[in-house]
Amino acid sequence: MFKDYWSSFWTRPATIGSDRTISSVHDDEEWNARQEGVARARPNMEGGDSIILREASRKRGRHMVGGFDVIGENEGDVEDRSEEQRRKGKELREQIQALKAEKEGLEQRLRSAQEDAIGARENVETSFQQLKALEHHRNSIIEQLNAARNEASMRQQEAERLIFELEARARAQEGEVRSLREQLKEAEEKQVQVGKLLEVRTADLKGVQTFLTTADLHSGSEIMAMVESLNDEIFQAAAFMAELLESEQATGWRDRRTNIRKYHQHLLEARQQTGEELFTHIDVKYRDLRSHPLPLQCAIQGILTAWCIQRIQSFSAGAFGDNLQRLYGLIRESEVQAISGRWRAITSTQLQAVEGESNVNAMVETIVGLMCVAGWPPLSPQAQKALGSVQNKVSTIEKKSTELKKAVKQDVTTTDMEVFLATPGALFTEEMEDVDTESEGVGNSGSGSTGPEKRILCTVGMGLRKTTRKKDGAGPLETQIDLLLKPKVTLPSVLLDSEKGVGGVRNR
Repeated sequence: MFKDYWSSFWTRPATIGSDRTISSVHDDEEWNARQEGVARARPNMEGGDSIILREASRKRGRHMVGGFDVIGENEGDVEDRSEEQRRKGKELREQIQALKAEKEGLEQRLRSAQEDAIGARENVETSFQQLKALEHHRNSIIEQLNAARNEASMRQQEAERLIFELEARARAQEGEVRSLREQLKEAEEKQVQVGKLLEVRTADLKGVQTFLTTADLHSGSEIMAMVESLNDEIFQAAAFMAELLESEQATGWRDRRTNIRKYHQHLLEARQQTGEELFTHIDVKYRDLRSHPLPLQCAIQGILTAWCIQRIQSFSAGAFGDNLQRLYGLIRESEVQAISGRWRAITSTQLQAVEGESNVNAMVETIVGLMCVAGWPPLSPQAQKALGSVQNKVSTIEKKSTELKKAVKQDVTTTDMEVFLATPGALFTEEMEDVDTESEGVGNSGSGSTGPEKRILCTVGMGLRKTTRKKDGAGPLETQIDLLLKPKVTLPSVLLDSEKGVGGVRNR
């Protein structure tokens, strides 16, 4: 039984096809090695089946082992022989399993080798097709090259023919050139006469040209930078003036009242510019401002900001400037931007030549009056020395505001660049910038600002917006407003912080 099984398992398979694979030689060697192993294993397997079994006829010298009688052997020898046969059978089974696994591996390698051969054959066929395509492409290129050579030869012949014709034409045109030179001389004489006439007409059109100019001398980003610079100058000046309060001894209540009466007229304007709430806080809590002068700094910023905006927006001081501003408003409502912008630029340019004296002194008086409300002694030696620095800082602010006024009033005509502020007590919105919230790293949103705590205290930095009047075809004039810079404001929380002992001079 074992013999038949072994022989059927190790029968060598027939050769597949007439072609041998790459690994066929190696497979033959492995096949021969397996056959030798089978030949060595057969005697042992056959020995197990050739044991002569007989029925027990004698009691002496006969033994039964596993259902068989074994002659001439005692029971111990028979058991040892059976154990040996079982061990060998187990080894043979293990060998059979190993050989089966090896056979499967070789079959897998054979299949892989056959697949590789098929893939290589396909690659060869593909390469052959590509080679044929390249050969065809090469022949096509050769044909195109020959055609190009023929065309180049034809073009060369055509070029030679054209050169011959052009030379003949050039000789014919030499006479025409001589005639044209004479005509050019006559034209130059006429040009001199036209130039003189043009000078006369240019003088007549100078006034019209002023209205036709549309180019701006400053871009929107440059105007924004000028506004930011002016806001920063106001901030630095206000911080310096608020610090003066810390370095001086407070005046007595009698001297304070005397000083307030002295600057009464200026303080009326300061109360309007800073707002009633902030001005009242400075008046009532003036003793606390020496250690916490932030409210005073905000008030000075508000006064300087309002002063600069009034200077920049108005054509001129007084009632005459107000009338011009109203007239300009009517022109903007009825005319397109090109005309209204040029009118504004011309009017502002002419008024600049006759502008009145500087009003720096009046602004210094207003600031000094507010500081007197805060308990600052203006007649002390240190105060008198500091007044010169205050004067210089306000003069610098006036100079920068004048430059900004020229830029927005005269140098930009395609749109209206307007500086503006938020009125004290107005509701805080998303179109404003809370400088205290920004300094604390909190979001600067105005959503939900419905309570009194969200009403602004005063404006400490001017904003900038761009207004343009446009007309679409025959339709009416439309106004487009773009917010370029939000006005910087402070909220009533500054006063609460001051009462809690928080709120020194704000420094950037």
